[in-house]
Amino acid sequence: MVAVFCTDESNRPVQNNRGISLRASGQSRINHAVSSSGGEACHLRLDQQLRLLEDDNPCCVLNETMTVEVSLAMLHQQGRWLLQLRDENPRIVAPGCWGLFGGHLEAGETPLIALRRELEEEIGWCPEQLNAWFRHQDDQRIVHVFTGQLTVPLQQLQLLEGQDMTLASTEQIRLGRLWSSRLKQERPLASALSMVVAKLDEITYAD
Repeated sequence: MVAVFCTDESNRPVQNNRGISLRASGQSRINHAVSSSGGEACHLRLDQQLRLLEDDNPCCVLNETMTVEVSLAMLHQQGRWLLQLRDENPRIVAPGCWGLFGGHLEAGETPLIALRRELEEEIGWCPEQLNAWFRHQDDQRIVHVFTGQLTVPLQQLQLLEGQDMTLASTEQIRLGRLWSSRLKQERPLASALSMVVAKLDEITYAD
């Protein structure tokens, strides 16, 4: 989702046919835009992401004061963690990298409600109990990370978004690259997952 602020000639909100919200800014040209496509970043730098947005919407300009908010799930089963291999789409953050299931908050959602919705959309399943673990904030995003138990076999999950999914041990995650059985190759971790690695030792299995 991309929130874009602009006006038409009469200074009224406008919307394009790609589902991108365009809102009046009080000027005759576009003022600001910000990408909110998942909250993770791999090797695609922010300025590259913005150029991709500008290709679709020549009026897009970065507003560095705005942030996106995402919720991510660290689901564990017998000492291993559920990970998602993100799609190769260059218009998403961290394409082709291993990350966590979850996504951005929609209007009016709490982090927990958003995460439950995202898990149903991405794997067709959500645990009964999700526990808030930590919150990370920087200039461009707010990340809420939850933990929970994966109480069903991996094969029972439906991979509705992404190229692959796997259960990986802490040791495997710390290596920074993981094998994809579907692609038959190793792929790197997304930055949001790398951020979580440093905190893995803090997790207990009491949840």
